Amino acid sequence: LSVFRIAYQGRCGPLRPAIRAYLEHPSQVIWMHVLLYGIFFGMMYVSFHNPVPQLWLTNLVTAAFEEGELSYVQEAYQSGNVVAAAFATFKNNFLIQTVVLTMAISLVLPLIGILKTALSFTLVGFSMVPTWVGMSGLYSFHSITMTLELEAYIFACVCVFFFWKNIVSSVFKRDLENGILRSVAVLASGTLLSGIMLFLAALYEAITLILAAR
Repeated sequence: LSVFRIAYQGRCGPLRPAIRAYLEHPSQVIWMHVLLYGIFFGMMYVSFHNPVPQLWLTNLVTAAFEEGELSYVQEAYQSGNVVAAAFATFKNNFLIQTVVLTMAISLVLPLIGILKTALSFTLVGFSMVPTWVGMSGLYSFHSITMTLELEAYIFACVCVFFFWKNIVSSVFKRDLENGILRSVAVLASGTLLSGIMLFLAALYEAITLILAAR
């Protein structure tokens, strides 16, 4: 939040509505972190004590990247093209996971995007524990990427929660028009902020993984 305070005092442009919402409602930011990181680290603990199911799930995730719907991501990395790899990662993490499956879907089914993100944190927490020999070395670069990605998803969920909380509140205050305008502004602004964070994460991951493979 300290970073957001500094940014809000400067020229943060289209990011201002989301940053303002974060600063005005710090408790929502905190409990969303507690909720999602609690799920994440809780599943890491469970996974550590259940290595065989974890290996099965890890193999399932690997298969999705090798032969499944995410194979285009692995193909981009295998090409050695940093731009293509970064775009493939960004496409999945931002356009699909954030815009479609967190933000847009929550406009149809209120807050469902938060549930989807919680399930994603469950999956990632359970599958990425460095239980087996050699796994920890794979995360030397990816840990930074994952931190940026998880934070982007969390702040997106805060915007989804704020959107519906503000809509409901404006109904009771009989100020629905202004409530909708502010809610949409925060959701759009938060989507942009998540996009910036996920773009940086995708670019960093593409550069580090491709250079490390050479």
